[in-house]
Amino acid sequence: RVQRSFIQGSEVLKPAPKLTRETCHIDWHDTTEHIYNLIRGLSPYPTAFTEIVGPEGNALQLKVFFGERSDMHAEPGTILSDGKSYLAIATSDGAISIKDLQISGKKRMDVKAFLLGFRDPQDWRTLDNCA
Repeated sequence: RVQRSFIQGSEVLKPAPKLTRETCHIDWHDTTEHIYNLIRGLSPYPTAFTEIVGPEGNALQLKVFFGERSDMHAEPGTILSDGKSYLAIATSDGAISIKDLQISGKKRMDVKAFLLGFRDPQDWRTLDNCA
């Protein structure tokens, strides 16, 4: 269809903003709804991401391909997990339950497969929550 058929009145079409690394980074101090939409909008490419830091100070990049809104509450950026079946990261007004992810240097996997090899996820924090 011709694009002109979608224009109503004096409306002007504008190009979409360019996606940069900064626009793909997840700010966990934002609302659950905004982060959920960011993850959905950037999946599967270029993918929303965050950095997590372990108890020893080692940092890893975590790409989030799919997540769901959750009712859990904690300080934004806190990782909530039972170590076996769920992994969630707290936001300003709830949490995002991560279902499909990729850690730097590894393949994309579901959260259960990830937690089989990733010990004590609740001891890790997001980088913006470590200050």
